[in-house]
Amino acid sequence: MLRCNAISSDENGMSTFDLLLTDAQVATMAAGRYGVIDDAAVGIANGQISWVGSLSELPSRDATKHQSLAGQWLTPALIDCHTHLVFAGNRADEFEQRLKGATYEEIAQAGGGILSTVNATRAASHEQLLMQSALRLLELRSEGCSTVEIKSGYGLDLKTEIRMLEVAKALAADAGIEVVTSFLGAHTIPAEFRGRSDAYIDLVCYEMLPAAHERGLVDAVDAYCEPIAFSADQVARVFAEATSLGLPVKLHADQLSDSGGAALAARFNAISADHLEYTNIAGIELMAESERVASGVKSLDTQPVDQGIPFIRDEHLSLDAAEVKIESTGSVGYTVALLVPLSGRGAQLGQAMLNAAQIEAYGENGYLTVDAVLTPTEVEELRQITDEFVDKSRSVTSNDDIFDLEPGHSAMSPSLRRIKHPVSRHPVYAKYARHECILDIVECLLGPNLRFDNNKLNMKNAGVGSAVEWHQDWAFYPH
Repeated sequence: MLRCNAISSDENGMSTFDLLLTDAQVATMAAGRYGVIDDAAVGIANGQISWVGSLSELPSRDATKHQSLAGQWLTPALIDCHTHLVFAGNRADEFEQRLKGATYEEIAQAGGGILSTVNATRAASHEQLLMQSALRLLELRSEGCSTVEIKSGYGLDLKTEIRMLEVAKALAADAGIEVVTSFLGAHTIPAEFRGRSDAYIDLVCYEMLPAAHERGLVDAVDAYCEPIAFSADQVARVFAEATSLGLPVKLHADQLSDSGGAALAARFNAISADHLEYTNIAGIELMAESERVASGVKSLDTQPVDQGIPFIRDEHLSLDAAEVKIESTGSVGYTVALLVPLSGRGAQLGQAMLNAAQIEAYGENGYLTVDAVLTPTEVEELRQITDEFVDKSRSVTSNDDIFDLEPGHSAMSPSLRRIKHPVSRHPVYAKYARHECILDIVECLLGPNLRFDNNKLNMKNAGVGSAVEWHQDWAFYPH
């Protein structure tokens, strides 16, 4: 990971680089918005990025070393804005409970969930936590993260909360990565305060938070606003104390229910509100008015349709309700933004979501047709690239690694049966294989954690082509 710096020049005023990377696709965040530079160049000097832009605008190609990236992607370093990285123990047994139908709330109420990790973390020493957590942080760094937020919240007593925050600060120095800490003392009610949640909030506000702040361990204050944790009024007390200490706040909001978390985050000008699976429209509008950030954490709760689904899966919700700034986090394995800005792409994403009737039809029939997933411009782009491949096939006389030909194929009248592995043949095909609207539909049907397996483009030419009866061979062997 490299930082940007001003461009360097030699004594003649010409730009010079230690390393010049070309033939790259560069993802940018200029002016806070996502963008792409095709056919980009990146100049590196003195261990820092000194120039980024289109190859055609490159001021000089004078470089000690030049390397072509052959179309590979370069991205800004990533920020994971929501992690619970410092902890001890594991909750692998809860996966089995979830598979048997237990809910997050049921496991928590039985002493599992957060409280299970609290017990293990309280028993762990500073050295044990540091060693275990360092491996997790190094894994994030290897995946491209340069800045990581780390929460406390698995101590729920003064001694352990301080220990967790001290470990988080120590990790930053050891891993060479920027760490921002969040005090999450109001994560859940510890066993010793069961039935006395207000008394525990007193402890958080008047002992734990001031002590952690006095030691310089707190960059922000977080809380969990849910019926199984703390009410909006209780969290407001914590936020009021944080504000009096000059600390910014953030919130686990509306993850399991519409608990007024988004509105609370807006009221206290929280730097972010995380989760938001069940936030109502009023909450979204309040966040938009206060210019708060929505951090979308992919939900661990996949719900059957007949049990109700979060608002982001509600076919009747217009995503034009508000414009909310987005951050996203990969803290549970992959990234998704739950709220999208006012734009055509955001509206199209909402339209591509499947409703309950469509999902039921797929389950009964084994296929589904969805209209208007791609825009006319996108369809035309795909047609243009496909026409180019058809034109290339004119010089082919027999099946090869790219083309399967239909009988009667000729240079004058090309007739393809299929293009093999189109995603690896052209970046446009690769782009649409990962199109957000298409993946959204597939996720609705198959669930999360999708893996791209194989691809081919079958051609159904009018008047020619081999007849293929309906079949289901993909279900029975690797195709």
